[in-house]
Amino acid sequence: MDFLKSLLSLLFQSKQPTTTVNTQVVTEPVVNQPITTKKLIQIKVLRTIKSSKSTIGQFFVNNVYLCNTLEPAETTPVHVGHPCIPLGTYKASVQFFGTDGKKHLELQNVPGRTEIFIHGGNKPEDTLGCILLGIYNASQPDWVSSSQVELAKFEAMLVGADEIAITVTE
Repeated sequence: MDFLKSLLSLLFQSKQPTTTVNTQVVTEPVVNQPITTKKLIQIKVLRTIKSSKSTIGQFFVNNVYLCNTLEPAETTPVHVGHPCIPLGTYKASVQFFGTDGKKHLELQNVPGRTEIFIHGGNKPEDTLGCILLGIYNASQPDWVSSSQVELAKFEAMLVGADEIAITVTE
């Protein structure tokens, strides 16, 4: 009788449903409980072409190619003192940027830099170290087109993101 009382006590204390099989208590899986998952976004900028005015790259979101990038040149940027950012991996968050009142992705803890965003633009003069999105055509060096279209596609992917990381590599 004491064994049965102990068994019943165990059954009612357990948070998971249990079944008695040959006097052994077997824990059954819990069903119909919400599964919480974080939406993680991994961004990769792969720099592929360098000129005296700009750095062109490929832009991947969760290992899927989305578009091209344009950044300032590494050593001779159009805006003196604002070259492309160092290679590395950065956390990012959505923040307000510029006078348009829109939110864009800002890279965090870029060495020696602040306000490094991913935003729209077409040419090196449109960036002070930020990453511009668009489509590169070799017949127009130092230029990306369709920037606002590519930026809108990218920003739609950020909805509901809990964590964002961006890796800049060559």
